[in-house]
Amino acid sequence: MTDKVQELYDAAFAVLPYLTASTDATDYISEIAGRARLSAGDRLRLEAEEADKRDAAIFRLREALTNFAAG
Repeated sequence: MTDKVQELYDAAFAVLPYLTASTDATDYISEIAGRARLSAGDRLRLEAEEADKRDAAIFRLREALTNFAAG
């Protein structure tokens, strides 16, 4: 397996935790209930951190796809 293929696999697996299915409603509801107990500032900080992590994973995947396509 080449380095580009390995990079693509690693980037794709890094995105998986951020994907949800329509059957994941129970986990989503419990997560929302947990966030309801946080203060508004803590909730916004948590959401910003999660968005940054998700964006970084997506950018990593896009870069890996570009490198893979470039050959």
